[in-house]
Amino acid sequence: MSKIVRPLAVCDAGPLIHLGEIGHAHLLEQFHPLVVPARVRQEAASFHPPAGFDVEIVTVTDANRNALTGRLLVRLDAGELDYLAFCLLCPESIFPTDDLAARHEAQRLGFAVHGSVGVIVRAFRVGLIAHAEADAALIALRDCRSLFVSRALINLARAQLASGSKPQP
Repeated sequence: MSKIVRPLAVCDAGPLIHLGEIGHAHLLEQFHPLVVPARVRQEAASFHPPAGFDVEIVTVTDANRNALTGRLLVRLDAGELDYLAFCLLCPESIFPTDDLAARHEAQRLGFAVHGSVGVIVRAFRVGLIAHAEADAALIALRDCRSLFVSRALINLARAQLASGSKPQP
């Protein structure tokens, strides 16, 4: 994995929970560090990182939250609010989230957002996992009871894997 470019990522609870549920939490190791706001970590209490996994837990200040609140178009829960507040501090990072409202707000604010599906596809594209493992992970994610992801999205991601699509520069 040392040859893989490992960008910083600020992660919301969804990818921690859902990738963990399907046995693919290790795919988050493609990011370094993986920054997780403390309130997000509390939401994702079921996430048990693999041994040696580098997760940086950060505390978001009231000042950071207040700087964000006036810019939001929707009301978010505490974890997503902290997630987006930290996104403001690291705008060049990657932002994994499966929460639709947080995703829309992050995209509206100009952040590079990826859901669990995108984390799996990126892991394949950077050579962290083989096609068969990525495909199996997508199918497992589709069947995951705690996350709704459309069959159309899974089929699109599987088609990208099959075509060997490379990441955009």
